[in-house]
Amino acid sequence: MSRAPKSHTRSIRTLNLCCTAVVALMAVACGKSDETGPATTGTPTPTGSTPPTETGTHPLVPEEFAYTWDTDGCTTLDGASGINVYWYAQGEADDSGVITMTEQWFWFMGAGDWSQDCVDTFEVVGEYDPFDYAALNCSECEEGYQVTRTLVDSTCGVSYGSTFGYGDEIPDEEVYISIEMFDTATSGGTPNWQNVMLVIHADPSPPGQLSTWVVNPDFALGHAYPVGDPGYPSTYDWVGEACYTIN
Repeated sequence: MSRAPKSHTRSIRTLNLCCTAVVALMAVACGKSDETGPATTGTPTPTGSTPPTETGTHPLVPEEFAYTWDTDGCTTLDGASGINVYWYAQGEADDSGVITMTEQWFWFMGAGDWSQDCVDTFEVVGEYDPFDYAALNCSECEEGYQVTRTLVDSTCGVSYGSTFGYGDEIPDEEVYISIEMFDTATSGGTPNWQNVMLVIHADPSPPGQLSTWVVNPDFALGHAYPVGDPGYPSTYDWVGEACYTIN
């Protein structure tokens, strides 16, 4: 069963991906700086009347992205004003192939005073799935995980149905099924330069049916730090960005 969005919930639709994964880990996407290594951050809360920090950086932005994330909004390809949205995940896959990630979605409304900016948090949990990744246009991927993405802390009042392939229908308790595939290694089987990882995301289509999938090949860029050879057990982080409008 699914439920309609609550009356106060804002639905979102993607006009275009403005330099998806703008934090360019290989210094190529959008001309942004590198971000380095996994880091641990607490769960931010809405700013309200929070003043700028002493350095003038946004109080919601994790320290390692203070000078690379754009918090002033964005412009879509057709010239419309948009909202910069970043998603930042950190976590690990254990030696049994169970992956657990915390993924925060940062909404920067571009209002100028930061008072409307906010963060939602998902828990991403799943298991390693050794299917044929080439079937989902990811022939160079070494790892794939079927996961559930559960909204565990909602401060933004945003419906994520259209973001994760559910359209205007929101699943009960906002739990979304997806596949996350990782390109973590070279053709020779060694980790990519500086442990860089490409994250390819797939949503079921139609929702709840796991036979067909819609693939986003540019979902995020991140890092994989395996304990030994590429693959689990490993720690991971990833960052993506999109330009949204709110209806």
